[in-house]
Amino acid sequence: MARVYRTFARSGSIASLFVRDIERLSHDVDVTAVCSTKRRVQTSAPVRFLDVEPVLTGSGRISYAVECATFARRATRALQNASPSFDVVHAEGFACLWADVVTAHAVRSAEVEHYFENVEPAAGLRKRLSPLLFRPQVRVAAGIEKTLYRSPAPLVICPSQRVKDDLARWHDIPAELVEVIPYGIDIAAFRHDGAARSRIRRQEGTADETTVILSVGDEFERKGVARLIEALGRSSARAELWVIGGDDPGRYVEQARSTGVADRVRFLGRKPFEELPAWYAACDVLAVISRQDSWAIPVIEGMAAGRAVLASEYTGSNEAITNGRTGYVVSRDGDPGEIASLLDGPLADPATRAAIGAHAAADAHRFDAEVAYAELLDVYERAALRRTRRPVPLRVRQQPAGHALPNTSAAPSAAL
Repeated sequence: MARVYRTFARSGSIASLFVRDIERLSHDVDVTAVCSTKRRVQTSAPVRFLDVEPVLTGSGRISYAVECATFARRATRALQNASPSFDVVHAEGFACLWADVVTAHAVRSAEVEHYFENVEPAAGLRKRLSPLLFRPQVRVAAGIEKTLYRSPAPLVICPSQRVKDDLARWHDIPAELVEVIPYGIDIAAFRHDGAARSRIRRQEGTADETTVILSVGDEFERKGVARLIEALGRSSARAELWVIGGDDPGRYVEQARSTGVADRVRFLGRKPFEELPAWYAACDVLAVISRQDSWAIPVIEGMAAGRAVLASEYTGSNEAITNGRTGYVVSRDGDPGEIASLLDGPLADPATRAAIGAHAAADAHRFDAEVAYAELLDVYERAALRRTRRPVPLRVRQQPAGHALPNTSAAPSAAL
């Protein structure tokens, strides 16, 4: 089979998931990664590579749009030339113009509509035209999606029911062609570690009775850091806000100072993935109040760690939460007053937090990476049958007796 994405890297959520899946698959299936040589990390997994180079690479508005468009076209041409070699072609997002299976992390047109209806409804004409005129990558992505999903539509994997609904609305994808498979994590890696909690709190000089709210992820504006600081200022709870992520904290440091909570807000920078479980253990509440997120892996990591999770209505993984039992879902993108009320109410009680965390940890097994992997293989079998109209087994590599697969289920989440 072939898996298609522009990069083969361990930085960024989608890229990390792409590498993790390919390394896991390569021990069961003959897999070829279709990607650029310019962004390729080393791997010991038995992965083949099909090199595809875009015209440009870069993060600028124009260069990124050109990269996406030219990679998709060239990857499609390379796949057409090699197509008889593959039983299944699986594309990440808008990585090519044709595939048997597509992972839809989001629907671009739906994201634009959501932004102007819910985040900035009073935006002027210039901003409303910006996806077309000033953000060409959005137009490129939407155009590729339109081509990719046209009839006959591929099988589609998406992380949440919200994305599935968007696929039906914007691309008329029948429900039976879409499988909701949330991004899986290594549940065992996040089990609560009391010793790590004590160590981190001593390191930070934080008393055990202080309620620690943790936010994990880059793009502080989208992740709601400003709203968390405002909520902390409104709350009477003895609480601190810790923020893990690589964004510039300057404006938020100033906000914390003007709000009077500067001594209770800490920006910790990015943390290596292997250190994250200790930071989850050290907190009491994991807050993910994104203004727009098709999913958010930290919600599941927080549940697995037995923390009380606070998620916004606009965070796709709020679907994993049973409100009031395994966490709390706050309206829209997280009203600071509503968050402050929770901090002063049920989340101020250690016994309530412990009960919620215990229920969350018990429920998190649904999102284990091995569960997601088994569901992924089912989709591949279905795709192979659908392409040929007859049963075509995947070419499974026989493993020696006692062969153990490497642990490749971990994906960095600080950049989510």
